[in-house]
Amino acid sequence: MLQHRHTLFDFRRGYVALAVAFDGHTETRELETGTNERAKNMVLFAEKALELLLEGLVDMYESEHTI
Repeated sequence: MLQHRHTLFDFRRGYVALAVAFDGHTETRELETGTNERAKNMVLFAEKALELLLEGLVDMYESEHTI
């Protein structure tokens, strides 16, 4: 009988860890969708990744353009 060997690369379905980093600025998020539907998860992950990128860019812009 074969046994599954758990590794560092075993991930839960519906889970993603996201990060953006640039010029000393880092933003991170974790998301659990609660679904095993691959297509739905891919869309949700992409939406959250873009939101995170936008948030990081806005924060960086605002910190550089403070009066």
